[in-house]
Amino acid sequence: MHLPQIGVKHEVGHHTSALALRVGLAFAPLILGWLRPIGLAFAPLIFLIAAPYRACIRSAHLFDRCALSGLHSLRSSF
Repeated sequence: MHLPQIGVKHEVGHHTSALALRVGLAFAPLILGWLRPIGLAFAPLIFLIAAPYRACIRSAHLFDRCALSGLHSLRSSF
């Protein structure tokens, strides 16, 4: 059994990650081709969920308090 020596740089990890990057780049158009239709299908739902938060963020510079009390406490804690 071969044990790695301490302080010796092994290039196996570099080659493995480079191969993974090449494989990932090869599949990127396929993955992006699926993500766009999925994102467009769920866009109305995302807008409905985000609407109250957007209103609160837009009014943050005009008012001291947010319309949603939970968001105000989160925003003021940062």
